[in-house]
Amino acid sequence: MPTVQLEAQLSPEQLLNAVEQLNVADLDILLDRILTLRAERRLLPSSQAEASLLKATHWPLTPDEQRRYEHLIARRQAEVITPEELQELIGTTDRLEAWNVERLNAVIALAKLRHVSTDEMLRTLGI
Repeated sequence: MPTVQLEAQLSPEQLLNAVEQLNVADLDILLDRILTLRAERRLLPSSQAEASLLKATHWPLTPDEQRRYEHLIARRQAEVITPEELQELIGTTDRLEAWNVERLNAVIALAKLRHVSTDEMLRTLGI
């Protein structure tokens, strides 16, 4: 993620100005983290189980991994991907598919703990 210069204390407007400096990929990553943070604060987990389930909904790729994944997708779409890169892309895709299953299971479990529908839990989490 690129570095942005910030003052020690930021108003919401100053923070938005800093965020405007980010590229689209980093903005997507930041947005995912902000939505997760908002959901966590709204839910205020009442147990370790809830906290663990919330953590399972976090995006599993670091910013560098996300950029690499997007790079590999672009190379595959351009039909210039090497066999080694294709294997890396398949591995990352498999990892993300497994995470999506875990994430959905965590959302379902959270919904049960909160006595709400899965759709309501998805809305609460911003998913």
